[in-house]
Amino acid sequence: MNQKVIKHIKAKHITWYITEAAITFAVTLLITKDAHISLTITFAEAITRIVFKFLHDKIWDKINIGESKPTTEFEI
Repeated sequence: MNQKVIKHIKAKHITWYITEAAITFAVTLLITKDAHISLTITFAEAITRIVFKFLHDKIWDKINIGESKPTTEFEI
């Protein structure tokens, strides 16, 4: 992938995480009517999501679904 595509993907992910956090904050604020509780829930949810996304990616890095395995045989 070229650098422009990588920057686009990173920007898209960052803006989506910000959007998710804003939605979580807004919904919890509507329910709790307490900004402190809403911020606490928003941060806890964001940290939890980041940790589980990291773990999920690590697990998927070890799984070879649809990927060809490298061969150790050589043709001369």
